[in-house]
Amino acid sequence: MAGYISVTGQFTVDASTMGGEMITLDPYKAFAFLVVEKGVMIGGELDGATVDFTDGTNSYSAMSVGGFADFSDVLYGTYDYTVSLDGYTTVTGQFTVDASTNGGPMIEMEPIPTTVGDVSVNSIKLYPNPAIDFINVELGAVETTVVISVINSNGAIVSQIESVENTTRLDVNELASGVYFINVSGEGISQTIKFVKK
Repeated sequence: MAGYISVTGQFTVDASTMGGEMITLDPYKAFAFLVVEKGVMIGGELDGATVDFTDGTNSYSAMSVGGFADFSDVLYGTYDYTVSLDGYTTVTGQFTVDASTNGGPMIEMEPIPTTVGDVSVNSIKLYPNPAIDFINVELGAVETTVVISVINSNGAIVSQIESVENTTRLDVNELASGVYFINVSGEGISQTIKFVKK
């Protein structure tokens, strides 16, 4: 029956048979967790995050693709979940699956701060995003030269500059509308952040 776990079994009909079997069906749900990078409003969906959850008896696991970790045939109950991805802080929590469940929780994952020299990778910010004429790349405290590259969705570098400034303004007015990436690289550092050109 739709929405219930299938049950199979065996039973014998003979002279003593007075009735059939009583079958109990367990209800289940299909849904997805949405895994995104914390603070990224557009294009923050994370691939490759492992989502595990269990109620102590039943356990489920899936990996996110396009931000979504899909599950099917999940029995009703209350589950403890763990979401993990290299480079991000592990997220844990609890949620309940019942008749009202239409989707899993949205999980916001925070990048693990890593410091190389005087640049904190986690402190790099882009704004405004989406951008129209320009985009600011805020690096925080910088005491070394970094290379800032603008990369299109095909992976080609469309512009590149060197900077030692805490905040560098890039002209993106001539870029076609679409999704781009800013890569900041220097001695022992390489960080790529997505932005949208309107």
